[in-house]
Amino acid sequence: MGRPSLMVQRKQEILSAFASCCLEKGLAVTTLDDVARIVGVDRTTLYNYYDSRHELIAAVVEDFVAKYTDRVNAMLDALSDDDRIEQLLEYAFDTDFLDPEFAALIDDLFVLSRQEPQVFEDLRKIYRMLDRVMLREIARAFPNADEDRVRSVTYAICQLLSGSSVYAELNLGNSRMEAARDAAKALLHTLER
Repeated sequence: MGRPSLMVQRKQEILSAFASCCLEKGLAVTTLDDVARIVGVDRTTLYNYYDSRHELIAAVVEDFVAKYTDRVNAMLDALSDDDRIEQLLEYAFDTDFLDPEFAALIDDLFVLSRQEPQVFEDLRKIYRMLDRVMLREIARAFPNADEDRVRSVTYAICQLLSGSSVYAELNLGNSRMEAARDAAKALLHTLER
């Protein structure tokens, strides 16, 4: 396999610069001028690679979703079939799994999604992926459970996970993460009836 083209390399460089700026300054105030300055090109040159700021935002979201999906899939691949769902909850509610950069991007996307419908859709992609993974794994662990009940439990666990990331980002202690994980496990036990 050959080296990536200069076009591909430059696009990745711009994408990385934009993501770094967003993490440092916030998505709402990061400008293409900021990105051009970091990359060392004129702002107009950026348009040779990305048609608009929104296209760059969409590329960052897509990149983060891909990285997050890879991370989730690697975690799933590492789980054994014995008590797989329990292992998944242990891992998902661990502070090591919750990525502060990802949480910061999500926060910025929520704010921006109120003004930009496409950002709203990009944000929904992230949460749909989480819902799909959790639903698949919970349905696999409880094949005889009522399908509607599995969906409800999955939704509740995803809410616990989402809220836990806020507590983790605020450094409010592991006890809250443990309580959320215990609540998720209690919800799973309702599927055993």
